[in-house]
Amino acid sequence: MKTLSTDLNTEKDAAQTGWAELVDIYLKAAITTPWGTVSTLRLCTVPGGTSFFTPTVPPEPTGTQGDAQDYEFWPLKRSPVQCSGKNTADRLTLTASNVSAEWAEMLDAVSFYDCWVVIRKIATSIDGPAATDCVVLFIGQIDSWASNPEQITFTVSGDLTALNIVLPRENMHQNCRFNWADDWCTKLRWLPAHYAAKTVGASSTTTQINSAGLTEDAGASGSYGTDEVDALVDGSITASSQDTGGSALACLAYPAWDAFRRDAGHGLSNNDAFVLAGTTPPGGLSFGTTYYVQYSSPTWWFVRATPGGPRIDITSVGADVTFTRLGYHGYNVRASNSRHWKFTLTDWGTLDNGYYEIDSGQEGYANAALKPYLQFDFGSAKALRLWRIKTVDSASPASLPRLIAIFSSADAATWTFESYYELPPVGGVYYDVRIPSASSRRYWRICIRSKWNPNADNTALEKVQAYTGGRHYWRHGRVTFDAATATAALQGLSRRVMESYSGQVIVAPPLPVAPASGDTLKIERGCGRSFADCCERKNTENFGGFLDLANQTVIR
Repeated sequence: MKTLSTDLNTEKDAAQTGWAELVDIYLKAAITTPWGTVSTLRLCTVPGGTSFFTPTVPPEPTGTQGDAQDYEFWPLKRSPVQCSGKNTADRLTLTASNVSAEWAEMLDAVSFYDCWVVIRKIATSIDGPAATDCVVLFIGQIDSWASNPEQITFTVSGDLTALNIVLPRENMHQNCRFNWADDWCTKLRWLPAHYAAKTVGASSTTTQINSAGLTEDAGASGSYGTDEVDALVDGSITASSQDTGGSALACLAYPAWDAFRRDAGHGLSNNDAFVLAGTTPPGGLSFGTTYYVQYSSPTWWFVRATPGGPRIDITSVGADVTFTRLGYHGYNVRASNSRHWKFTLTDWGTLDNGYYEIDSGQEGYANAALKPYLQFDFGSAKALRLWRIKTVDSASPASLPRLIAIFSSADAATWTFESYYELPPVGGVYYDVRIPSASSRRYWRICIRSKWNPNADNTALEKVQAYTGGRHYWRHGRVTFDAATATAALQGLSRRVMESYSGQVIVAPPLPVAPASGDTLKIERGCGRSFADCCERKNTENFGGFLDLANQTVIR
């Protein structure tokens, strides 16, 4: 890229320079192109091609977001599809010219239907660009395409709610009014936790600044610190997962039915878990063991040892047998199978005229009485720095968890609200919930909230992990060397923080010279300008971006 006489680092400055467009087309299968065999077409409008970074938003896979990438030149032109004014940005055509006859014939055999397209603009004159030095113009899917020996044209729609796809995926948060110089966020800047003086340590380079004082980031580059809990397998989860009390039932032993019956109704569904108690267990079964429903009518069911397993033969009826249903209430949880926790919605509030009317006892997001919840007992005081939460990939966006409220307690009775976090409506993705200001507590509770959905009866999390370490506390921030620092070439110099971990920060663009041990600087914590970042900083009342957009359904 062209080099400027002075550094150009911000999106605002970039808007005043020359622009080029990047187009990423995510194919269903790899194809052979003039640029090799690829599964994603990385195209640009710069003659000769250019180098930039892959998108930092879905549908780009998490593992490759922001990676350095060569973009190949293909003459591209986009134009909006004429429609009503409020939907003018929702559909467009994308035309690529100079298609050879052989290339056009090959493209005819490719299925582009429903392939994702991301269109971004970049400045061609930024010195040392980063993955964030771009603007996401459009994210959508291909509806149709047509090609001839001269060109290929794609018709693309931006799906806000196309069937089970919900967009945008946090790509509207650039409208947050975050600015260190304004009245909304200055109060955060001058908090000691967000603005600190540091001293450079040994072995620093032009892009890596080491400092023993950077204690906020204990996790290494490729890790998240010490994993304290896995919610699906760890035994430290202490929240009750049982109904209160037991229910009497009758046993229909072999050779009759090999089944249980409860004439008043049992409320069980296929593969639901339950345990038995009483005076004498039925033959072939035992008290205190978890069993599973094979099939149920309103009054009777068969018994399995494992979900989906074979039916257990019951050889005698036992005496005074009662059962306890496991994990059915909304404020409790149960492992509905080996993959995820399932939360029912029965205790989230009363459904009234199209919305959930929250019970008075649950009002307020900082209320520890929120239901449902997961509760963890780590056995000793843990100053957790990071939760990693993954939503299931098979649930509809409307039934996915949207808000995670985090509490801690020394006695599991008096709870302190720590933070909350908004989860985008995208399944199968890990989200890092950072709580670096959390105090040392023994018990932790995660309360779950979701969007209203009249057809939803449960919502689920696939993975919940907690770590004592942390990383990237200073990411999106800035380091500024003191005017009187020892290295003259660095005096007053400022750089963006791209990453931070293990007592070091990675800056861009590179420094003119490597800092020496003893150089002094100030480091400011930045902001990703998302609602989740505001949650972490307890500054949500000042968030100025868009959580959601008005939805339009595109019928495919």
